[in-house]
Amino acid sequence: MSLEELESRDLLRKDLVWYAGLDAWVPAGEVKELEAFFVRKYGTPPPLPAVPRQETVTSKPSKRPARLVIVSLLCLVVLAVVMLVVSPMQESVTRRQVEASQAQFQQASQRNQEARQQKAEERRLRQQRINELQNERLVLSAQLKDWESRYEEAQRFHWFRFYSEKQDELRALRKERDDYLSRGNAIVSELQSLGVDVDEFK
Repeated sequence: MSLEELESRDLLRKDLVWYAGLDAWVPAGEVKELEAFFVRKYGTPPPLPAVPRQETVTSKPSKRPARLVIVSLLCLVVLAVVMLVVSPMQESVTRRQVEASQAQFQQASQRNQEARQQKAEERRLRQQRINELQNERLVLSAQLKDWESRYEEAQRFHWFRFYSEKQDELRALRKERDDYLSRGNAIVSELQSLGVDVDEFK
């Protein structure tokens, strides 16, 4: 096909063409022999628009890592200050608690010791009172036996003694016996209240 025949056709630069000597079909705009054809038919193409140069934007370094470091350091400083303040306070509170516990323990030990001493003193006084009452009971028993012999002697006949004198002596002896029995029974009651098993005083 000649150039005159091509001009009668609407050949575009993008259309694929081939002629002898080419290895493959190529766009018509890439064939030098057809350049004059496209100039006559379509005129000279305007120059390509200039591609605006992209300014390389240099990214500013982010300040966030620095801020994070500063915030972390401030947190550490605050934590250290809090630890410095709280630790002595905690130690002081713990020391006061230990001292209070020791004082309570000492007071409890002292009270227990005083209670043991008081109980021991009460036992000692109880035993002392029991011994005193038992000794007094023995003395009363001996006095009562002596009274019996004196009462028998007072009942006998004596020369140069009036009847009224005999009655007065016997009356005094009976009163003395009543006093012995009263005191002996009081001793028995007190011994029984102290937990001592004793018989009635006779």
